[in-house]
Amino acid sequence: MPSLRSGREPGSQDGHALRAAAYRRIGETVYVNLWVESEKRARNTIIDILEIRESYNLNYDLAIETVVKELTKDRRIVKGVLEITEKMKIRRSTYLRKVPVIIKGNPPLSETAKRLLSVEFWGVRVEK
Repeated sequence: MPSLRSGREPGSQDGHALRAAAYRRIGETVYVNLWVESEKRARNTIIDILEIRESYNLNYDLAIETVVKELTKDRRIVKGVLEITEKMKIRRSTYLRKVPVIIKGNPPLSETAKRLLSVEFWGVRVEK
């Protein structure tokens, strides 16, 4: 589900390497799967675009809410230990508000999910 397009190399952000199955590269674009359906958890990384695609049997509300929460966490490496701080207001205003959302296909998004996307991100565009 939520995937992203980013010009950054996986593993270069936040000092964490992503598993090979978590991303794929097409030309200059890197697609990272931010939602791990089998574990019902989200990955945190730096993104340029959030792309939501139609998928079979997916709880979009849970996935979108979890991805947004994960993307707003500020992760830092301190003396070799991962420290997670909750600077949500600062990072949200300077980071997610600059990230556009592209919805591909016709995923069944609730009004709650649509509202969350429109409030947290720069803009939402639908591509059929």
